Amino acid sequence: MDVIKDSKLSAINMGYCAVQWCKNENGKSKSKIDGRKFLRFFPMPKDPKLAKSWKLRIGRRPEDVTTKMLVCSDHFKDEDFANHMKIKLFYHDKMHIKLNSTAIPNTDSETLELSKHFPSVGDANSDSPGPSKRSRKRVRRDLASVKEFIQEQEIILEARLENPHVDADIDRSTDDLLSTATSFSEDDNSLSVSTQTDLCLCSCTCSADRISQSSRPKLASSQTDAVAQYRTALPTVEIECQDYDFETSSSTSSQSESEDPDYQPFHGDSEQCWEELEQGKGRRTTKMKQPRGRPVVKKTYPISWAIISLQQLYLLFQFCLDCGSRLTSRAARFSGATIFMDYICCFGHKRTWCSSPSYHRYTHINSLLSFSTTLCGIRFSSMKHLMQLCEMPFISKTVFNGHRKKWLFPVIYKMYNDEKLSIMSKLKFAGKLSISGDAQYDSPGFSAKMCTYTIMNSETNEIIDFIVIQKGQYEGELEKQACQLLLEILIREHELDVEIFVTDRHTGIGAMMRENFPAVYHAFDVWHMAKSLQKKLTACAKKHQKVGSWTQMLVRHFWWSCRECKGNVDLLIEMFHSCLFHILDIHNWGRRQKIHSQFGELRVGSRPYPTRPVLMKQCYHTQHCHREGREIPWFNVEDEDFKAVFKIITGTKFTNDVKKCSKFIHTGKLESFHSLKLSYLPKSTGFTMATTVILTMLAAIQNNTYLKSKSKLGSYSIRQWSRANKEYLIKERTVYDDTTFKKEILQNTFLNLSRKEVYHLNISPYVRKPIPKTFHGKSAPSREELQAKKQSRLTQSQKT
Repeated sequence: MDVIKDSKLSAINMGYCAVQWCKNENGKSKSKIDGRKFLRFFPMPKDPKLAKSWKLRIGRRPEDVTTKMLVCSDHFKDEDFANHMKIKLFYHDKMHIKLNSTAIPNTDSETLELSKHFPSVGDANSDSPGPSKRSRKRVRRDLASVKEFIQEQEIILEARLENPHVDADIDRSTDDLLSTATSFSEDDNSLSVSTQTDLCLCSCTCSADRISQSSRPKLASSQTDAVAQYRTALPTVEIECQDYDFETSSSTSSQSESEDPDYQPFHGDSEQCWEELEQGKGRRTTKMKQPRGRPVVKKTYPISWAIISLQQLYLLFQFCLDCGSRLTSRAARFSGATIFMDYICCFGHKRTWCSSPSYHRYTHINSLLSFSTTLCGIRFSSMKHLMQLCEMPFISKTVFNGHRKKWLFPVIYKMYNDEKLSIMSKLKFAGKLSISGDAQYDSPGFSAKMCTYTIMNSETNEIIDFIVIQKGQYEGELEKQACQLLLEILIREHELDVEIFVTDRHTGIGAMMRENFPAVYHAFDVWHMAKSLQKKLTACAKKHQKVGSWTQMLVRHFWWSCRECKGNVDLLIEMFHSCLFHILDIHNWGRRQKIHSQFGELRVGSRPYPTRPVLMKQCYHTQHCHREGREIPWFNVEDEDFKAVFKIITGTKFTNDVKKCSKFIHTGKLESFHSLKLSYLPKSTGFTMATTVILTMLAAIQNNTYLKSKSKLGSYSIRQWSRANKEYLIKERTVYDDTTFKKEILQNTFLNLSRKEVYHLNISPYVRKPIPKTFHGKSAPSREELQAKKQSRLTQSQKT
């Protein structure tokens, strides 16, 4: 008896079963049939007739089946195996399983299910998942839509037999349609997939989500009467469509839509789809691929817009939407990203189809792109460049700025002020406040034009208020003037009880606080102080090699001293200066008179630092560090390296600044807000005063929204290189939901746009003085004067 040998792993490594919806994998899966102890995979037979029978049974298109595909043994009966009795009685793992030469997969070609003799795929007794109930309904609905469309085309053909005004091309195309529809496959007496595609007269498929009720041909009453007498004379066309053929070939591209992870079709007519979208039912779920260690975040969002090719759009406009007749002319025009399709049918109907609804004279898609681009921090030039590369139309810069200033900016302004009033009302009853402030310029270096000073609540990390000033408005340094103006607004106008104000080591602000706000305790940011100490030690390490090995430890000791002093200034100084004893390998210095006398000789200035130990006389670490086995060398009092470190740490000015760090408050969250603000206001781009104020409000709204627990989606840790520490560190990252408040802004903006309610911006609370036309104070000369001053190199050389 001729047999077919089973496949080997060397031929096809770890293949899958070719039967549709079968999940068996070679080398990993087990048999789903009760009592069967083996699972083998067999290649397609070489006999053409037998291979043709296999192709009809595995539930795939014949053209998609290759000789390398495998079929598992679960799709064969026991009688299909050679020596099947021997397999039942004496089976072992190394036994060769062979098929009879006439064996055919036991798969029904219509239902795509196994025989009742075996547990079907997706059955309750089987572990293999089958097609869902929703998928089966979708296939049946699509097939019903195809048959309905074919019947309507037959009715149109019959009605136009009596109409003398019908164009000859229409008759010819409809005759071709029927001739194509009546052509059957000789093998299985069913309609092929390419024939189903041609029925639509376009390159897209006939699925119900692409043939809406509005786009289907409509017949007049007279035409319907004329059809009745001809309907019985025409031959009846019966079309038998295989479900799996239609399902696997619904895409015109070479890649199947079922293999596309982002493909999510809408089924039913277009009116039903739009109703589902309005009710929030038409949703899709995408899974973001994230690196290892990050949380898997599932985002569900409604879909209301899609990008379509202009060529595919022309394919949709083949018939008139009113009468269903062929179009004689059609043309597309654009208004920004909105498409207008003008067409005329053979019966004289002139219509214009628009791709977007309109609010008064504003189209929805143009306004949406303007608003969304601003809320995402994308500049107009970047968006314009993107649309040009994709060959898509886009609005002009004038329209873009007009949409933002007239509709979007007032909504952001109102939302921020409402939130600011609620924060201020809470702070008035909170009692003593601890706030922190810092400035950010619009450009690096000395070319800055604007300065934004922001004040944050040190306890809750909420943005309380900010101020924006420009060069020419105030005399002196911008940061000092902005800080003084904002403190006066908070303390005197809003009557906040500020107890502690934390800033960086700005000498001008320190003098201003002593003169104008003596009742407020001015503290320094711990992070800026640690950064200053590290810069000094790093510069010292260039001349003294031993200092470089102790730099990070000394900075960390300073941070630990500020945290553990609990607000005691004297304890902070003693804890910080104790590092001078530790680096000398002295861990108990309470009674060592010699070392104190040696330190007295090294002191610089009138301040006796370090002082005699009163609160701290020994190191706090439990175990002493010995010289043996240490890679980092100890210092010696006579070393020049130690004298350099001693001079930096015991400096009078630096020690006085260290005393202001006893509250242990740092402005790290404020620096994070500045980074967030740069996503809307990058320093490489110049903005107007109004735009700077509104986009800073948007960043403040986002910062305060992030503080709410509901906006956090998860957190993860990553490895990141630290330029300061020169090593890899573990950094914590938090994933936030930044779309909730932005959707609220869009909703309020379009609500005002639909009602045509225009709100005018009033940024006077944030601009207390008139904005000068030029920050340098000089008027621009005329072009003639500049042209007269312009001299070429040749003219200059002649004068010399």
